[in-house]
Amino acid sequence: MRTLNFNLIITILVYKLFAVYGGDLPPEIQNCKSTDNDECIARTIEEIFKRYPNGNADFGMPSVAALNFTNLKISRPNPSSSIQINFEFIKCTMYGLENVKILHASGFDKELKKPQLDILIPKLRITGYYESTGKLLLLPLNGKGNGDIELRESKFHASGKLEIEKRNGKNYGKIKSVKAAIEPKQVLVKVENIFNGNPILSETINDVVNENWRDVWSELQEGINNAMEMMITQIMSGIFNELSIDDFYSD
Repeated sequence: MRTLNFNLIITILVYKLFAVYGGDLPPEIQNCKSTDNDECIARTIEEIFKRYPNGNADFGMPSVAALNFTNLKISRPNPSSSIQINFEFIKCTMYGLENVKILHASGFDKELKKPQLDILIPKLRITGYYESTGKLLLLPLNGKGNGDIELRESKFHASGKLEIEKRNGKNYGKIKSVKAAIEPKQVLVKVENIFNGNPILSETINDVVNENWRDVWSELQEGINNAMEMMITQIMSGIFNELSIDDFYSD
């Protein structure tokens, strides 16, 4: 089961994006009104990442400098492709989220019908212990060991469809759907022992993958986006179930 501190986007959406959580935000953080959907919210999210890369317990923000995962499925075999990879990080850490730049935020009013975020991540690195089977360039894969995937200058877009439901006189959010997409300018991969017992072939394949990273990314992209959508839905659903939207705003 993945650890809850996978919520880069979600933590900010809940604890600051909507302006105020229980009046516990530090005074140096600017509060936004429910009508401040763009400049104020984007500026505030970026400021929080810069000020609190290791988290802030006062408003429930975990560390974004190093996020831990377990059993993170990156890709599944595609029978119609020459690249059929079943790749899973058994245990890994993600680095680089503290340097995000918020390009645009919209839809974060009290209706919450379709909130959206556009983010630039200069360097996102996932490193840990992996297991992989499948086929790559007609060569059979059966590897496990240390792996490292680095995404550079990635643009991330997330959007959601929500509805408001009344409970005990308060408004609560209910997620209908989430869509997420990440597009890197470059992907660098370094995995040891991808061909079990053949380090020379493993190193050669690393070089080939990095030279042809777009072809590999086309196979990884759907799995990564789906994983992010499931995580966003799971975490946001739990938070919205417990916390009223009425308490998120300063007005």
